[in-house]
Amino acid sequence: MKFNLFLLLIATLLVVGSSQQNVYNIQDFTTKKYWAINKTSKTPQVGLVTNKGQAETWKITTAADGKSYISPNSDIKLLVTYKKDGEPLALESTTGKASEWKLVNTHTSDLVAIQSFANPNDYANVGGFFGNSVVSSANNQDTHWKLEQIHLKRVTK
Repeated sequence: MKFNLFLLLIATLLVVGSSQQNVYNIQDFTTKKYWAINKTSKTPQVGLVTNKGQAETWKITTAADGKSYISPNSDIKLLVTYKKDGEPLALESTTGKASEWKLVNTHTSDLVAIQSFANPNDYANVGGFFGNSVVSSANNQDTHWKLEQIHLKRVTK
């Protein structure tokens, strides 16, 4: 009986420890713009806003293998999805390599580059008209993103 309880405890710890979920505001270090949802196109895309109050919060789930999945906290069924070099990052409900990202640590501990697993030469960068979109750009890991962790308040009854 004690052995079964021990196995259950170990299994629970492995499941909880195998992935890590956190909620963040994501901000470009240079322009100080925040990630937001751009719903003006046929498919929602990742856009940028200057007003933090208009920014979306993002849930980042990192699996044990280092792959991260980024979804808007307001609709976690959508995932930030790589389309192709130079295109805005889309928000889609499909999974696979196009929705897998690697958070690459930079020389500054609180900044990361966001690298595509679908195409390891592509990174999330500022682009689009007036720099209001997050696009994928080949061989450009110079855009550094600040992940500002949001501490959600627990609601108790």
